[in-house]
Amino acid sequence: MATKLVSFWKLVQVELQGKYSTQRVQALFKYHDYVSSLRVFLVLLVTPLPCFLLILAVDEVPLRPISEGVHSSQLFFVRAFVCFWIASITAYGQIKHMVPPAPLSNAKIIYLSGIVAGITVGVMYALTLVIGYPLPFGIVTVSPVWVNLLLAPFLSWMKKARADPEVWTMCVNLVKIMVCQESLIFIYPMYFHFFTTVPDSGKTAFSLLLPVMKIILRGVLAKTAGHLKDEIPQIVVINVDLFSALFSTYCIQNTHSLKTTGVLMAAKAIQTSVSLYDIELVVKRMRVLRKQSGVMKVVAVQEKNRNSSVDAQAKRFVLSSVCSDASLDADNSAI
Repeated sequence: MATKLVSFWKLVQVELQGKYSTQRVQALFKYHDYVSSLRVFLVLLVTPLPCFLLILAVDEVPLRPISEGVHSSQLFFVRAFVCFWIASITAYGQIKHMVPPAPLSNAKIIYLSGIVAGITVGVMYALTLVIGYPLPFGIVTVSPVWVNLLLAPFLSWMKKARADPEVWTMCVNLVKIMVCQESLIFIYPMYFHFFTTVPDSGKTAFSLLLPVMKIILRGVLAKTAGHLKDEIPQIVVINVDLFSALFSTYCIQNTHSLKTTGVLMAAKAIQTSVSLYDIELVVKRMRVLRKQSGVMKVVAVQEKNRNSSVDAQAKRFVLSSVCSDASLDADNSAI
């Protein structure tokens, strides 16, 4: 029973799954040895700033009141175009990274993203005229259109890629990951919708479903991206953890119950503590590996020095033998 519980625990903890390549571990050791703490701090501080500033810039766009209707809300669709354009650039960057043979240059990524964003916003505008403004679940409604438009330029290339098993496997894995990412756009907003409609007496129990969803979705995405190994943590954090944190905040903002808020915060704190504990286990294993690596380096250096010493002695022996033979030949010639 205890063994089964341990196996189940490891199964649901993404931090304990996957493998790091030797090159990545060596790069980590090198970074740790040669990069100063100040630079690491500055990298952690500056890296999120472009995304943060971009979000602020988009949110600073002034919007007209909803009561004025869709025809007075052109800036809303301009803002939507910018958001979809940036999202398309990011998605094409992921495609280029995961399928290197794909015909994607930087210039092509920029103009294809603009075309995809323009058509997507056009569809959103048309649906708004038919259904009403604002469009209910706008991003959820048009996201299937957006994904199909993203992949449309590669249909002819993907047909040719089927002849190469390695490239075709990359394409299939990419589609699997994109399907998982797309499912998050449906699952979390649907959960939030039901959360807002559930009576206050049932919200506390319903809120416990959020951390369970996070565990399940992390496992599914990690399993889907298993072929990427080194990149599993980034994919899981950027997708599942980000959505979970965002909708946890939404749920806390939309409840007046201190009990529900406390349950959500406690669940988040427990999950964070478990993740940090698992990371600490990995760090300990890395430290052991580093010590073993250091010992192996010392042994290798000693072996190299010993071999060099033996080679030097052998060379001296050969030289002395040659000199002895030369002197004997000279003596024989003199005689």
